[in-house]
Amino acid sequence: MSTQPLYANLRSEDSFESTSAGDEEKLFTDVDLALEFRSRSFWQIIWQKFGNVHNPPKDRELPKYSRGFVTAAPIVIHLALIFVYTAVSLLVIYRRGEGYSPVIYTPAQEAIQREAQVLSVKINQTSSKFNADPSTEVDDAWASLFRYANIRITKEEVEKLGRPSIQLSDGSGDYFGTLDVYHQLNCLKYIRQYVHQDYYTVKDTNVPVKDHVNHCIEMLRQVIMCKADTAMMTYEWLPDFPGPWPNFGIQHECVNWEKIDHWSRERSIDIFDPKFFRHPKFGDPYGKKEGNMADHLV
Repeated sequence: MSTQPLYANLRSEDSFESTSAGDEEKLFTDVDLALEFRSRSFWQIIWQKFGNVHNPPKDRELPKYSRGFVTAAPIVIHLALIFVYTAVSLLVIYRRGEGYSPVIYTPAQEAIQREAQVLSVKINQTSSKFNADPSTEVDDAWASLFRYANIRITKEEVEKLGRPSIQLSDGSGDYFGTLDVYHQLNCLKYIRQYVHQDYYTVKDTNVPVKDHVNHCIEMLRQVIMCKADTAMMTYEWLPDFPGPWPNFGIQHECVNWEKIDHWSRERSIDIFDPKFFRHPKFGDPYGKKEGNMADHLV
């Protein structure tokens, strides 16, 4: 019994030589492809079947540049995968190092830039214009912190926040918002004025003064514990003080304030402009008020 494959006699050498030029240009049949596998490599067959059927190479070999590409392709693919993996890994490490994984949504995330800062907090010294004795200059410095506190936020941003806000009356479709850091600073300003009642007249707002102060103290306590600054404080001995004295000149991980303030400035609104607010019952909530926006920060 013959051991030749069933298709061995389907195509003889004589019949191959007598094939017309027109037939040579046709796509291989399945039987032809099987025959070609007996004498040619896989890539040669693929090239003749799909790559250049109208003008096949005379020697029926894959062109040199194609053979080179086939040989180099796995190397190129592996190098590309290594590059992508490395880039993604470095990006993940960088973002983790920058504290890039927020647990809450804020539209101001794009403005957050973390950096190391040494805070100037000496005792019995005026370390900045904000803790100097009360004066017009000091009041102006505090007021400058709130210039851009009141801002507009978009409908999409409000939806992402998951809670409603007051829609502005200017027809823009935007809503009213304030970064909480300005509220915290406003509370600190209120406590400062309460401490210096010999200079300031602290009046009741929508709540009694004492209740307002207690609210601010408790709110700031919670914020301080929420942020939980883990910068390590060290101590030293002083020649005229018996106990360990804290070294306040240490580095803290901070957010660049200028970038946050600039982000708010781009969205800021004038709350005294009647076009922005119109209460359904009371109309213009501010009217002609004395002072500045910091005095009427919500």
